[in-house]
Amino acid sequence: MKKKAQGALAAVTGTDHGPDFDVEGHYDTWATAYDDDLLNEYGYIAPRIAADAFEPLVQDKTQPVIDLACGTGLVGRELNRRGYTCIDGLDLSQGMLTEAKSLGIYRELMQEDLTRRTSIQDGAYPSLICVGSFASGHLGPEHLREVIRVVRPSAPIVIYMNAEHFDVKNFPNTLNKLEDEGLWHGLSVKDSNYMDQIDRRGKLIVARSGKAS
Repeated sequence: MKKKAQGALAAVTGTDHGPDFDVEGHYDTWATAYDDDLLNEYGYIAPRIAADAFEPLVQDKTQPVIDLACGTGLVGRELNRRGYTCIDGLDLSQGMLTEAKSLGIYRELMQEDLTRRTSIQDGAYPSLICVGSFASGHLGPEHLREVIRVVRPSAPIVIYMNAEHFDVKNFPNTLNKLEDEGLWHGLSVKDSNYMDQIDRRGKLIVARSGKAS
């Protein structure tokens, strides 16, 4: 029988997070133990799943990539292992960004809140990856427009998120609406489990921004 989430992970598990949940403070406190907890205790593989999906879509590994909600840099590490050399990261938590900076693999790191419009210019990036931030108490379907805003037309977008949040917040409705509006195309959604040691259902969302040509 698989174990259950405990400690800091348990605090971000489930759907019962009220408006007073301090996301930034939680991750600032967790930052130094985050990698050990997720990788060694729970077998966290979402960054690898997302990077595996990203690589066939972005063959020029010298072009800029934005890693939204980059955390301690687990996704950046996966991209770096695959040869990507121009990775920028953005996260709400300065504690997490400090850990990411220590890796020496990011060109630029930005502390910003994805629930608001960021300082990134429209269409700034030719590709985007975002893992783990669409979850209860974090980002909802209403924040997908900001994700799309920061990439160029036809840019690959890879998102990996918690499946329970996907269902509870009716993400399919927003995903399809964005496609109908021409904000992205080629949408696909795939299921997987993203922690080897516990049951943690996830959704891999892949699309390209803008209308199909």
